[in-house]
Amino acid sequence: MVRWLGGKPLTVGFEGDLGLLTSGRLGAPVRSLYSTAERYARLRGEEDVFDRDNVVEATAFWDIDNDPGRWRATVEAARVVVDALESLGIVKSVYVMWSGRGMHVRVHEGAVSADVRRRVGALDAAWALVEDVRLRVEGRVAELRSEFEAPKLRVENEVRPRGLFSVPLSLHRSVNAVVVCLSPDDLDDFDPSWSDPQNFRSADSWRTFEPGEADQAVLRAIEVHGGYPSPRTRARRRKEPPVDEMIRRWLDEGP
Repeated sequence: MVRWLGGKPLTVGFEGDLGLLTSGRLGAPVRSLYSTAERYARLRGEEDVFDRDNVVEATAFWDIDNDPGRWRATVEAARVVVDALESLGIVKSVYVMWSGRGMHVRVHEGAVSADVRRRVGALDAAWALVEDVRLRVEGRVAELRSEFEAPKLRVENEVRPRGLFSVPLSLHRSVNAVVVCLSPDDLDDFDPSWSDPQNFRSADSWRTFEPGEADQAVLRAIEVHGGYPSPRTRARRRKEPPVDEMIRRWLDEGP
């Protein structure tokens, strides 16, 4: 995985920047593209990605992990998350990603207003919203594990500093599949064949959002759950390996 070039974060700001990824300067052919779940005010040096005050937006996303052969259970879990978001008034800013192995349900960053992001922090807002919905749906997800005989089915909160996820239309890193985007309305019709590299089907619903749509849900979630756990709090709540180890594990086992 290449994250840095010449001591600077690897970025794509314009269409022409994609030429860098195919020019051989990265040392190997490029197969898959990832993005941080955060957006930054500046990206001039390595220190910029470690400055929490430099984070201006963060994507709330629910990582749905499962055995790919039990994909119908994955779809149903995505539907449960979408329904929970709708109950919180978040409808127009929601989209779903299928990676070839699992799904994300994501909320567009613009659904949280700049005012709320400034007040509570962009990363804290995303983490709290994901945690709130994760807890709301965990009982139903447990039922789906039993109904579909899918013991590996999980809906997880993977929002963290410098966390990564696949970008739309990238190839999956290990399976012959395109990362495709779909509207929640497409869940009834979805089939994994939509990610066939020779005949893929993808929507642009990741571009659509209602400004401030998630504000009230985020403020309630912050009040109940707080923000992203501090290192000391996180150590008490769950033991996580170092970031480099998490990245290696994610590359080997993630969706």
